[in-house]
Amino acid sequence: MAAEIGDEGISFECVRMTPGVTYNIPAGVWHNIGMSRDARMIIVERDGTHLHDGLHRPFSDAEAEQLRAAVAETLKKSDACR
Repeated sequence: MAAEIGDEGISFECVRMTPGVTYNIPAGVWHNIGMSRDARMIIVERDGTHLHDGLHRPFSDAEAEQLRAAVAETLKKSDACR
């Protein structure tokens, strides 16, 4: 999950990750990882990453619903491709 905050509000992008694929998240992009209980992942970051660049911003109810809908749509699309 990634998000961009602009003049029009927040927009979310969700990607269903593929096993064995390496993902590169650009600097400055808000991101989060949602996993199933049995998932395993390795995260590699440079030393000192995120020491002073964290931003904590609560979602409004509408933004939280927008994110839930984006996740549901991503899962629906990826399940249809299997």
